[in-house]
Amino acid sequence: MVLFPEAGINLPCRRRGVVDFGQSKFGKHPDVTEYEGRTVDVLMRSDKAFNNTTAESGIANYLSKPRTKTARLLAQKAVIGLYPENIFGKVMWQ
Repeated sequence: MVLFPEAGINLPCRRRGVVDFGQSKFGKHPDVTEYEGRTVDVLMRSDKAFNNTTAESGIANYLSKPRTKTARLLAQKAVIGLYPENIFGKVMWQ
C-alpha cells in the first residue's frame, strides 16, 4: 500500500498499480514476459488522515481507527514503506 502524506494529493478510491521490482532470487514468473523480474501489486490511497502528519502517524491514524471496509481489511496486513526514501523498507504497520 502506498500512502501519500503530502496534502493535496487525491487519488481515485481504488487506485492500483503494478511495479516491476527487477531481478528476483525467485526468478521470473513464467506467464509474465513484459517485466524483467517479479511484479508487485501496489495499492494507493489518499486520505485526510495523512495530511499534515508524518507517514508513520498517518498510517497509524488510518489503520487504527478504520472508517471503511477497505481500512479494516488493510489493517489486517503489514505495511512496508516504499516512498519517500527515508521510509523505504521500514515496517510501518504490523
